[in-house]
Amino acid sequence: MSGICGIIYFDKKPVENEIDIMIGALAHRGSDGVGIFKEAHVGLAHLMRHITYESFYEKQPIVGRSGCICIADARIDNRAELITTLNLKSPQNEGITDSELILAAYEYWGESCGEYLIGDFAIVIWNPQDQKLFLLRDHMGVRPLFYYYKQGHCLAFASEVGALLRLSFVPNELNEPKIALYLCWLSDFRMYSNETYYNHIYSLEPAHRLLITQNHLHKKFIWHFNPQKYAHLTTENDFLEAFKETFIEAVRCRIRTPFGISSHLSGGLDSSSVSVVARDILKKRNQTLHTVYMDVQHPEADEKAYAQSVVNGGGISHEWVTAKNSFEESSRWLMQANDTPDSSVVPAMNHLAIADAIANNGSRVALTGHEGDTIVGHGKSWIMEVLRQRQWQAFKIAVSSVVDIFDKKGPERELFYKQYTHEYVGYLLKEYLHQKKNRALFSLIISAYQNLNYIPSLEELNKGIKRLFFTETPQASLPLHSCLSKEKANSLYQSDLFLQQFQWPTDMHPAIKEVYAGSIIEQNESFNNVSTRKGFIYTHPFLDKRLIELCAVIPTEINFDNGALRGTIRQGLKDYLPPEIVSRKTKISFSGHQVALIRSLSPYTKHPQKDVLIDWINQQKYFHFLSKIQNEVASQEALGVLRVIYLNDWLNKN
Repeated sequence: MSGICGIIYFDKKPVENEIDIMIGALAHRGSDGVGIFKEAHVGLAHLMRHITYESFYEKQPIVGRSGCICIADARIDNRAELITTLNLKSPQNEGITDSELILAAYEYWGESCGEYLIGDFAIVIWNPQDQKLFLLRDHMGVRPLFYYYKQGHCLAFASEVGALLRLSFVPNELNEPKIALYLCWLSDFRMYSNETYYNHIYSLEPAHRLLITQNHLHKKFIWHFNPQKYAHLTTENDFLEAFKETFIEAVRCRIRTPFGISSHLSGGLDSSSVSVVARDILKKRNQTLHTVYMDVQHPEADEKAYAQSVVNGGGISHEWVTAKNSFEESSRWLMQANDTPDSSVVPAMNHLAIADAIANNGSRVALTGHEGDTIVGHGKSWIMEVLRQRQWQAFKIAVSSVVDIFDKKGPERELFYKQYTHEYVGYLLKEYLHQKKNRALFSLIISAYQNLNYIPSLEELNKGIKRLFFTETPQASLPLHSCLSKEKANSLYQSDLFLQQFQWPTDMHPAIKEVYAGSIIEQNESFNNVSTRKGFIYTHPFLDKRLIELCAVIPTEINFDNGALRGTIRQGLKDYLPPEIVSRKTKISFSGHQVALIRSLSPYTKHPQKDVLIDWINQQKYFHFLSKIQNEVASQEALGVLRVIYLNDWLNKN
């Protein structure tokens, strides 16, 4: 259950060898067989890799009682609930497959079926009677789905962009605003765009359904979150128990497999939580969890002692790995797999070392702690809450609790305390400036001076005056670490793509908006592309829809945990995690590793080929960044430099 593709000629042109061409591009996803439906102007294909127990009974494409034809790359998690609601029975004692559940849900609820499905999925259903194609993608975009649509003529779709580019009628044209956006590197918390790096090829956004006919395309957001369903949770213990139960279930449904199971174990709270819960579930099955730690061999990013504390708990077969392939070789492999320039903060050489270790131990499922700190949260927003309410004593205590994490004494502690109070007040000032709340702005400045002796810096005052009385120029929005040229930036800011970065669906709940981020979903797609090529599937318990919704209503004070932060995990899973992990206060940084890596690259790799990038980058800024990196630690500049290096290599291969 790892790949789908197909084509519909609405003008009734017969399908010839197009399906075979796309299957060839996706062959790595179908190690356990390929199923094809081809009839006149319709062609659908499913590439199988057995993962779950039920997948052994899977035979796709599947035809329903209504005559509709379904193919899906899916793992459905609320199976018991659906089987009961839909009154399904297993034929001849065989397992009811996920595709049967999906098609039955579609025939029961129609186009609203996505609102009742929980899991990771990319679904396509063809209705021959109405000549309609229905596409559906899971809530966090764990399973990718791309399409090309030419009104009046055809629709082609596939799990990967590369399969669409193989078709002769799909233009291979680079999307220049998308490339500019890549170099611009806006905040990670921006809207996911359906535009790809190729014109006319689009991605179906997560939590969306798409209905396509010969002359019409209609898309709808389907994630309707109702916080009231958690109204019964009132005490801190209620929330912590609910978190523990939901998290365990999120892990359990992702290891519904007879094959080997691995987990990335970095030693952080998130990957450790996933690993210990999976280990305990597997112990009851007399199975052993394989864990993998990536040693980047840099002192600032060393978490081996924490990972070892998890391994010491038993029930784990552990492996310490290091990168075997070069920076250049690894990034080129990843970019070819994704059909995009590399967007990783951690270099591809580390990603591939982990993936190779998982593949070599025979696992077909690998767990990650991906985006746990985003979904569960740190709790620092509690400080902002008391600040908004002008609870100055509570604010001072909260800031002191955070400062205590760094174990500073005397004048150094006072300096940290002052920096943090100014930082939080500055955040709220920016918020008021952005929202043009002038009265609240001046009230905060006066009150902060009276209670904290806070005085805005000249830089803050200058920026504030500009925001209050002047319209900012586009160049002011360009991140400092970006090497994008001003000319390309101006062109980007006038594009529809740029505006899309800040236009969430109007009916999206604010809590969902906080996690529905472009960077998260793009990384999900990359995880999927890497793992399917290596013979397994990455799964992400923290991206479980049920867990996301629960975490959205957990009071921030619980996460703040008297300054320890991440309290929901620390307290909710304290019976599973080793004490070394529960009491851990800091998080490692990969910035030093990035700087060291850039310093080690050859001059040729670091020097963009002029014929490719000359118009895209501010070369003076780029080489200034390189100079800083060679002479001092410059973590933010390293991010911008890496993107130039990646893009240069990717453009030269296109």
